[in-house]
Amino acid sequence: MIVFGTVWFLNSEKSIQDLYTASKPKKKATIISTQRDPNAPPVFLGKQEIKDIHVESLKTKKSIFLTKTDELKTFINSMDTAKKGDLTLDEEGSDLVDCNMWITFQDGTYKQYLLWIVDNNSSEVMIAHQNTPDDVDLTYYQLNEGNSKKVYNLFKKVI
Repeated sequence: MIVFGTVWFLNSEKSIQDLYTASKPKKKATIISTQRDPNAPPVFLGKQEIKDIHVESLKTKKSIFLTKTDELKTFINSMDTAKKGDLTLDEEGSDLVDCNMWITFQDGTYKQYLLWIVDNNSSEVMIAHQNTPDDVDLTYYQLNEGNSKKVYNLFKKVI
């Protein structure tokens, strides 16, 4: 019986790793998505029209796409009124990032951000713009308590 099993295994062209991974359940990201109404008024970041905001939790691996005008305006207004400054991303700060975020524009370009939920009561949210994935010199946006709660509520499905 052992000889038969060994011969079958050798003829199956599978590796031990294949057998191990075939039995493991595969993890899939949950995506929560909505469609943007083509008749909705545009929302801008600077002079660029926003198509959507994609947020992906690093902890839960869930994603959400914000496309509704009121959601986009809530988020952009929160960033516009936030305290801004320069931030150097160190290893400790990098380890504490809660979400990656991308703002995609109608012209196909995008900007990448990092998101920290500093306070578990949703009263302190910080966002930092990252020009490239390797960039450590960031511009941060420290949201006030009221706007932090609004932004947290937009993203709470994935956090």
